[in-house]
Amino acid sequence: MCAYPPSIEEMLALVIAWLLPFPVPVRPDLLSQILAYPEPLVPGLDLSTLRQTPSTITSSLEKLPINFMPLCGNGRLDTAQDYTAYYALHGGALSVPAYAIPGSTSVYGTMLVSVEILANEVCDDGNTVDFDGCSADCLHLDLWTSACQLNLDGGLAGLEAVLYTGGPSALLSASGGLYSVALAAEGGSVPTRLLQAKSFPVTDLFGFSGVVILYSAPLQRLWQWDGALTSLAVLPLKAWTSHAFQTRDVVIANDDGEVMVYNLTTRSGATCSLGAGRISSYCVFLGIQGDTLIMGCGTDRITVGLSGSCDFIPQPSPARPSIWVDAFNFAALQSLFTRTVYYNMTLSSSVPIDPPYFTEIYTPLGLWAEALSSSPRMWFPPDNTSPTAVPPMPFLGDSALFLASQAVVCGSGRCVFDMSPYYDLFGTNANLQGSWQEVLQYVVLNLTKGTGVSDFDSLYSNAPLYTSVLERWSEVFIQAVLPRGVLGSMQHPLSGNIWAIRADGLYEITKSGVPVRTGDGQCLPSNVALCPRCQWAPAGSACAPCGVPDPSQAWAVQCGGCKAGRRLLQASAVLIDFVVGGSYTNLTSSLSGVPCVGAASTVWTQVGMGEWGVQVHTVDPVGCMQALNPVLRTMHVVVPPSAPIILPGNPMPQGGLGAGVEVGICVAAVAVVGALAWFLYWSLYYPQQTLARFSAPMHYYPVNSGRWEGQRF
Repeated sequence: MCAYPPSIEEMLALVIAWLLPFPVPVRPDLLSQILAYPEPLVPGLDLSTLRQTPSTITSSLEKLPINFMPLCGNGRLDTAQDYTAYYALHGGALSVPAYAIPGSTSVYGTMLVSVEILANEVCDDGNTVDFDGCSADCLHLDLWTSACQLNLDGGLAGLEAVLYTGGPSALLSASGGLYSVALAAEGGSVPTRLLQAKSFPVTDLFGFSGVVILYSAPLQRLWQWDGALTSLAVLPLKAWTSHAFQTRDVVIANDDGEVMVYNLTTRSGATCSLGAGRISSYCVFLGIQGDTLIMGCGTDRITVGLSGSCDFIPQPSPARPSIWVDAFNFAALQSLFTRTVYYNMTLSSSVPIDPPYFTEIYTPLGLWAEALSSSPRMWFPPDNTSPTAVPPMPFLGDSALFLASQAVVCGSGRCVFDMSPYYDLFGTNANLQGSWQEVLQYVVLNLTKGTGVSDFDSLYSNAPLYTSVLERWSEVFIQAVLPRGVLGSMQHPLSGNIWAIRADGLYEITKSGVPVRTGDGQCLPSNVALCPRCQWAPAGSACAPCGVPDPSQAWAVQCGGCKAGRRLLQASAVLIDFVVGGSYTNLTSSLSGVPCVGAASTVWTQVGMGEWGVQVHTVDPVGCMQALNPVLRTMHVVVPPSAPIILPGNPMPQGGLGAGVEVGICVAAVAVVGALAWFLYWSLYYPQQTLARFSAPMHYYPVNSGRWEGQRF
């Protein structure tokens, strides 16, 4: 196809785009200088003295009644219709105190509410236990592993955005054009194909009424693509760097002082002005309430009506400053983005109950999570109500950061400010150095030097100086974490895994604990459950013996080298590996209560300063993960546990097998036993709304896991 020709306006804007900072980056050596050359410590301004309150990160579990999700654990993916039929035959509705149910139902106080949960399960691996790939309520995939770069066949450069539009592939925007990217691998890589050449930068991809909407912030233009590229609108805004937001049939974009609400149905827009310089490039879309969109600018808020009105709402200063809370709110919250995802379920109850949802959280600081929020699990009391107790929600990242996203608690135990400023969800995280506390300490001492301020009380009472400290800290913090942000993401429609784009490639975060790696360390799309040797299952399903061949990726990669359910090799253990930080003595003591972490089955290797790689060999990987994860959530985990499948050589033979997603996989153990076809079948789930987030829009289309409700990520 021919490239869409750029206009003179576009070419000029492209030059501006190259010159525009996103934002002005911190000097590459700034963090290292701060950590290597700290300011002389002033005793009264020592942050360590503010951390005397005892605190310890712990785990918690809910006490779920026996009739909670009664079909969960039968090894079959049940639907709302299945639950309806079950209750019609057996009864057994839950009886829950109204005050325990989040939302409007709580006004009924101690009254017992009768509830039947008619859910479309996301997974069912044959049990009701957490931390084995499928949660105890069958509503989450819960073994998230570190992001691994997918091996794309085209060597694409300048990746920008990704959008799932239905069918066997996703749409990928790169600097040279729009590409289809297959959801499955072939020939040891993931196939890509050029669909439309283009010569302009793309910031966001949105789905609307069967077409794709392209937004370019540097050009402030909209296009639509339905097989051919057509200009849609030129927005009356300045060239910008931030991302747009889509809800219903409108796209909202902004520059430094104006907000544009563009209606895709009427092809018209309305603009409101807050004044030049009022909106910084750090302002982000936080979500929508009714017909009002909310933007966050630090702790301040901007409300945007979908008809085109807007208002700036400054937040009042706290009555009692706390540098831990204020520093997190002033800076970290600018990189912390949430969206509400409603569970795909119906509640049949004696009184109205607000629809249950979970909250997806992402920040380039180092967290991707599904917080349970108003999940039905939250109707029942946990066994640990401490503010530093981590519930059994799925997440990738540091547990201290997850807790801080709920409430900042910095005491004597591990705190979010103990995280290294170099921690990266998409990196190897070898030899992590320093801490955010050291960076904040430097800023405090540097800006108070020569002011006569010698303790925190006097700093808090000097409002202009305290604000300067928070602003400078925020500047260093945001500019340090921003380059780690993803440019776009989607949820794989079959495996439920996250596909995320960074400038250097397309990554997969596997939610089943089993990444499929190639010999060069990159990955192929995984749809594989955690199973013992010579057993197999797709992600989120119950394991079965390898005995009878099956035309699936899971069977191919898990049963290579097995015959009639027996292993050809002598080794029968599965390798689980992870990296933890801390004292070797303390780490081994903490893990000593995990049965599979025994002296004979575990290898410890120092991989960095205070970092230990742990390899556990176990014949019961499911039981090992179930016992291991609650303990690891109380520790400093650098790399979460996974049971990777390493494919030797070129594992994917070339050659299609007809229409659809059909990929052959050849797996060698001692000898290559032949080629198997991977037939992927599905029911297509069409996008409802595209939700965006700070560093780029998060394009998620749920498969049984929920639906969007206009929340920006």
